[in-house]
Amino acid sequence: MESYDYIFAGAGCAGLSLLHYLLESELKDSKILLIDPKINEIPDKTWCYWAENPLEIHPTEHIHSWNNLSFISNKSKITTNLGNLNYYHLNSLDFYRSIFKKTGKSSSNKTCPG
Repeated sequence: MESYDYIFAGAGCAGLSLLHYLLESELKDSKILLIDPKINEIPDKTWCYWAENPLEIHPTEHIHSWNNLSFISNKSKITTNLGNLNYYHLNSLDFYRSIFKKTGKSSSNKTCPG
């Protein structure tokens, strides 16, 4: 019977985020099993967050952000700077590719090469 140090049930944003941090820690050489019945079906989603700098988990080659906010009505437009905050956008496909590349594995899905 096969044994593992860590088993992840689900390859969604939360599970893969935890996997990322595990792979960046002293536990990176642990034996890990990732189970997800839809591992080959990467969702087309986006995740956004406010921060001064991109999160460590954000793939550096795919950073999209802005720091201006506009309110527009039929009579006026007000634009304001967010100061030291940025609004970051992360595409799920970029995120999944980054995590699978880090594991040295790939999904068999043609849209997510390792």
